[in-house]
Order: sequence, then structure tokens, then C-alpha cells
Amino acid sequence: MSGAGWLLYDGECGFCRGLADRWGGLAQRAGFTLAELQAEWVRERLARDGGAADATVAPDELLLLLPDDSVLGGADALMELCRHIWWGWPLWLLSRFPGVMRLLRWLYRRVAARRHRLATSAAP
Repeated sequence: MSGAGWLLYDGECGFCRGLADRWGGLAQRAGFTLAELQAEWVRERLARDGGAADATVAPDELLLLLPDDSVLGGADALMELCRHIWWGWPLWLLSRFPGVMRLLRWLYRRVAARRHRLATSAAP
């Protein structure tokens, strides 16, 4: 059992793996456990819960699986993660203002849609 939940990322995406390598320790210190969306137990758990089973086939956003079995994705997952990090808490608070989450979701979708190109352009 993970304390705060599981941070699930696309293990087949270089951009996502790079972010998990760089920022995973921070998420772990906040109580989250990292796992790849392609892991067998993750696919089974998401299929069992009926929520985000399709994301394991073609993941297009990171997911946050919380201990109560609820699943958050994309910008919503990032803001929940920020809520658990002392210096991220102000960003979480800002996201509660009207219109801010809509902007953050839009921004997240823009980056996520280009993540494979970002990983290629960032490679040495």
C-alpha cells in the first residue's frame, strides 16, 4: 500500500521516463509510489476499478491512483501532487481560482500532445 497513492506514468515514453527520473524522488518523499502504466498490476487495477483502463493501452497523461481507488489524470493529478509538496502548495491553491484549472488542463494537453517530439529533441 502506498501512503498518498501511486503516480503512474508512461514507461514507454522517453519524456515521461525522464521526468520520472528527475522528479520521482520528490513524489516519493511526498508519499507517492511511482509505477509505469504498462505494469501488469497497474493494468489489472485500473481495469478492475473500471476508470482508466483505456489509458494503459495508449496512455496520453500521467495518472494518480489514490488510496481510495479514485483516479486523477493530467493537470488534475499534478495539482493533487502539488498539494502534498510544501513549495507546490501555492500552485495548488492558485488552481482553485475560477478558470485556472481550465488553463492548466489546456497547457497540460498541449505538452502531452508533443511529448514524443520533446523527448526526441531533448536527447543528446
